[in-house]
Amino acid sequence: LEPRLVPLSSAMAEEVGPVTLQVEVPEGVGPGLNFNVSTPDGQVLQLTCPDGIFAGMMVSFSYFPVEERQEDSGTDGTYMHEDDRRRLEEGAAIAAARQEELNSIGVVMAVPPPPTGDFDGFSYPPA
Repeated sequence: LEPRLVPLSSAMAEEVGPVTLQVEVPEGVGPGLNFNVSTPDGQVLQLTCPDGIFAGMMVSFSYFPVEERQEDSGTDGTYMHEDDRRRLEEGAAIAAARQEELNSIGVVMAVPPPPTGDFDGFSYPPA
């Protein structure tokens, strides 16, 4: 089976916690306008430019990364009902379509923040 990116389970997300990145607000974007951000794990997130922040300024945000894992093979003795598998696949297709839609609009690559208190932008709280 092929590896795939999947959202972390709630238990794993609590263990790993949110990751904080920063991104430069792109030209043409100002307070209240949305822009798309690409994370290192390939997610595309839509952020809203906060009040008082303009193009060229840095914005910090937190998100939960996805992990790469093998598709469940049932070797652990569990069984996924066909209805559940179908719903999971439908949900994954919807998420993939939304990611593609956001990618087609254009994205800005996010980067890790500086290691010390050098950040002078706006910070979104973790979701």
